[in-house]
Amino acid sequence: MNDYNYYKGTFDGRGYTISGLYAGDTTAKPVGFFGALGQSGTNATVKNLTIANSYFAGESCVGAIAGHVQGATIANCKVASDVTVSAEDGVGGIAGAVAWASTINITSCVNLGKVGYMVEVDPDRLDTLELLVTGEYKIEDKMLL
Repeated sequence: MNDYNYYKGTFDGRGYTISGLYAGDTTAKPVGFFGALGQSGTNATVKNLTIANSYFAGESCVGAIAGHVQGATIANCKVASDVTVSAEDGVGGIAGAVAWASTINITSCVNLGKVGYMVEVDPDRLDTLELLVTGEYKIEDKMLL
């Protein structure tokens, strides 16, 4: 059981775009427009919404629409290409983490944003990281990220 404060209502974005959101505390969880959405037994819904020009980062459970989803519906939502979502664990464009053993409906949604995991890199291996970023990395180099 967690102590997340779940949004349990219905949010209809009516086709509007919300932009300029910034959540950069890399120790936070859950993180998203809605940090936590749903909870078993509720009919929480987010629909008809676009998130643009935004940045979400946290320790885990990070998604642009919702960081953690349990027993909810997300429909007709879009995450634009100028959105970045990152975490050490449990990260996704629409939803970061989904609770097991609960009914989740994610329909007609699209993520065009950037999704990444935050990792530590040994300073002695930065040359290999540069090869990876430039596309010159060869699998024979056996770098572990």
